[in-house]
Amino acid sequence: MPVDRYFDDLTVGVSEVSPRRTIGEADVNAFAALSGDRNPLHVDEAHAGAGPFGRRIAHGLLGTAIASGLFTETDLSRSLQRALIAMLGVQAKFEAPIFFGDTVELEATVADLRPTSSGDRGVAIVERRLRKVDGTAVQLIVTPLLLRRSPA
Repeated sequence: MPVDRYFDDLTVGVSEVSPRRTIGEADVNAFAALSGDRNPLHVDEAHAGAGPFGRRIAHGLLGTAIASGLFTETDLSRSLQRALIAMLGVQAKFEAPIFFGDTVELEATVADLRPTSSGDRGVAIVERRLRKVDGTAVQLIVTPLLLRRSPA
């Protein structure tokens, strides 16, 4: 287990790459069932085959959810568990489709640090870049994390 870190222990530019994960048809079908999003681009081979990608693709939000899971597998995320108060939001940009069989990884980077006016907390802006192992950018996900400052 990594050493506990707090807001004050972070540095802008710190970056870490997650383990990899392959996304398959079972993942897409399970996400469609869970979310109720049965858009034919994701679940209907004939419809998707005639569409812009020529085949079925994973849901964009499935990629975002997988990115969230991959982030929790990083030492950066694990080291912040005691400090984390809340994730304040999610801003995602979908840059390329995820096809069945694609293997992805996440690079998480501390992009900005802002102390709050309360003095006992800070907001870390974490950029999470989901990419295929061939380097293709899939998603850019920006998450502000509300963190405790170091105990006195």
